Amino acid sequence: MAATYREEAARLQALHDLRVLDSPASEAIDRITRMAAWSFAAPVALVTLVDAQRQRFKSRLGVTVDEIPREHSFCTHAICSDDVMVVPDASRDPRFATNPLVVGDPEIRFYAGAPLILRDNIRLGTLCVIDRVPRPFTAEDRRMLADLAALVVVELEKQAAEMREADAAARPHRYEFESFLECEARTRPGEAALAVIADMSTPGQLRSLFAELGPAWSEAVALHASQTIAESLGARVSLHRVGYLCFGFLLDDGDETPTRALLAALAERLREPFECEGIPFLLAPAIGAVSLRLGEDAAANVLRRAFAAAQEARARHAALAWHGAGMRWSESEARGLVLLRELRRALEKGEGLSLDLQPRIDLATGECVAAEMLLRWRHARLGPIPPGDFIALAERTALARPLTDWVINAALAASARLAASGLPLRLSINVSAVNLDEPDLIDRLAAALHRYGVPPQRLELEFTESALADNAPQALARIEQARALGVTIAIDDFGTGYSNLTYLQRIPAGILKIDQSFVRSLPSSSRDRVLVRTMIGMAHELGYRVVVEGVESDEIRGLAAAWGADEAQGYGIARPMSQAAFETWFRCQRHCAVVPAAAPPVRAAAAVAE
Repeated sequence: MAATYREEAARLQALHDLRVLDSPASEAIDRITRMAAWSFAAPVALVTLVDAQRQRFKSRLGVTVDEIPREHSFCTHAICSDDVMVVPDASRDPRFATNPLVVGDPEIRFYAGAPLILRDNIRLGTLCVIDRVPRPFTAEDRRMLADLAALVVVELEKQAAEMREADAAARPHRYEFESFLECEARTRPGEAALAVIADMSTPGQLRSLFAELGPAWSEAVALHASQTIAESLGARVSLHRVGYLCFGFLLDDGDETPTRALLAALAERLREPFECEGIPFLLAPAIGAVSLRLGEDAAANVLRRAFAAAQEARARHAALAWHGAGMRWSESEARGLVLLRELRRALEKGEGLSLDLQPRIDLATGECVAAEMLLRWRHARLGPIPPGDFIALAERTALARPLTDWVINAALAASARLAASGLPLRLSINVSAVNLDEPDLIDRLAAALHRYGVPPQRLELEFTESALADNAPQALARIEQARALGVTIAIDDFGTGYSNLTYLQRIPAGILKIDQSFVRSLPSSSRDRVLVRTMIGMAHELGYRVVVEGVESDEIRGLAAAWGADEAQGYGIARPMSQAAFETWFRCQRHCAVVPAAAPPVRAAAAVAE
């Protein structure tokens, strides 16, 4: 019987829904394959799964490939039969006489295949035996092959049930995707492909979904996302869930332009609002794509690189980050590993790391009232290493804690030395979001303050907006503890993150630092002038002392002073410098006439009045 279009569509959907097409090898099914080969003295026995364009060998004996094109498949005909299909001599059968596997030096002359039929009459593939010479096949042989095929169906349904149970327990199938990549590498070594990770939500959004609505809701959202991806890409991909709301798939890497358009359209569809149990939801997709040659890199590395691309897209607030084949990501990753190893060595031996100081001045008096301590790493062999190259790496490993401890101790040692030299200034250090998850952070800080004899009031901890918003419960607990200790709290990079007035009211911070991205363009951007002036007024209303970062000219300094900002920091005042250079700069600045911020020039004054 010939399958209708609807029947074939339903069959393919069931095959992909069961997710057995590219699942790992099964010893239970391999055992049945060996039994079939032995029972019929056949040199080749296969458990096949027939997809839209290919026939996949779920289990094989006597062949070395994992799949063949469907157009060459005998099993495509066998799945349409209600009984075992037998081809005693393929060279004499008009359906197969011209098949490449039959003509010339034949791979197949004899074929017998029993369809793998599910309870709802869905046909997935076959259990078949093959020989290179013609041979008979009795009625008893047919019954035995059909019985063995029924055992294969039982095992396939068991595998599918285990995967459904794993889904119910919210265990993503990252290893299933890795196994799929490994299978593709064996089947199509050297072919160009595109590994894609589609991440549906920010960490904060995911935590909120769990906390407010429970895991069942996240599963419903994941189902919507997976269906949207499947509908957008069609049967061309095998979709794998690699995180709670994160999916991976493989595309053929052809012309980049249409593929970019395809992924951009997918991102747009995923951004569309949808309802779940009567509640409207919005996803925040970030898609990472990595070009590769199948088999040239381990599946785990491919997956890691695709995740990194998705993280890059999210960090840039972009829909897609594409890492092309020409990018030397293996070298970049190797550099990352080297930096992490060398950073651990630097922390253990105390070599190469230092803290530079960048002054902050009071805009009303011109006096230096504080300094930010900035981490520097000067490696003996690699040279100066920018903070952006190693701090984010450290935060993703167990090095985050010892690195922060090193900064705390070095800053307090510097504070004690400055005080002994007659410069009892307040010094500020940056603390990352990772540190906010450490329950003993403030205990370690208190012990260090006591060890160096530094009053808590001379230390300032800076937290970014995103760190505070993403770790709200932990952040509030740690900051309350630090505030109770007497340490000053500052919100850094204000305006680049959530800028949520509710959390600004709750955070017990005393200082708000306006990010330099708004400040540097003040002379030329009327929009940023309005934003900065508004942020200063709002912060004062909420009781914050305002620091303007990125002050690079007298004009910007004058505008900030005219709008009531309290302090300024930037290259227009002083660049970061070593402790010795800072002491010299400070004493020179102290003995010079105090120079408060100048009134803004006429053009800037007009801007103030806007």
